[in-house]
Amino acid sequence: MNNNKKKADISVVVMVLVIIAVLVLGGFAVAPKIKDTMAVRQAEQLSERMQNGTATVEDLANSEGMQFDEYLAKYELKADDVTKDTNMVDFMEKLTLKNYCTFAGVEYSDEALEEYKVLAETAEDADEDAKEDEKEEKVEITADTTDMATKYGFAQYLYAKQQEELNGPVEVDPEAETEPEAE
Repeated sequence: MNNNKKKADISVVVMVLVIIAVLVLGGFAVAPKIKDTMAVRQAEQLSERMQNGTATVEDLANSEGMQFDEYLAKYELKADDVTKDTNMVDFMEKLTLKNYCTFAGVEYSDEALEEYKVLAETAEDADEDAKEDEKEEKVEITADTTDMATKYGFAQYLYAKQQEELNGPVEVDPEAETEPEAE
């Protein structure tokens, strides 16, 4: 009877080992799929945060495969300017005009800035004639400008120029009263 008991014990051990082997192999088979699903879900959540403007600087850095410090260096900012938890809208406000263009995905050039200044001054002069009572101080537009409306207007201007080069003329109002959308 001892012999039968030993055979039963060995059978149980063999079945347990087979079950463990099946579970391990199943885990290896399913793990990549689970990992891919989690990566897709994280990417969707990041995309949603970027669209609604709640993404943080750390999220933006991660989306480009960069460390926080590298990301700040790319945009010539310091840790005193923003933290990892700073939202993207506040981050964009800290950027200079030139760096905002990089962030927005348009190519900055001094020549384009000079062209834009002429358009902006022309629009301001026309606007002043219409609003003689309201005198606002003119702001000098430079590559280091941090005024959000100016940055947004210039980025729109550059985008329109790029589209014009690709598709033909596009009309842009440099004094458009619109708010920048979250990138």
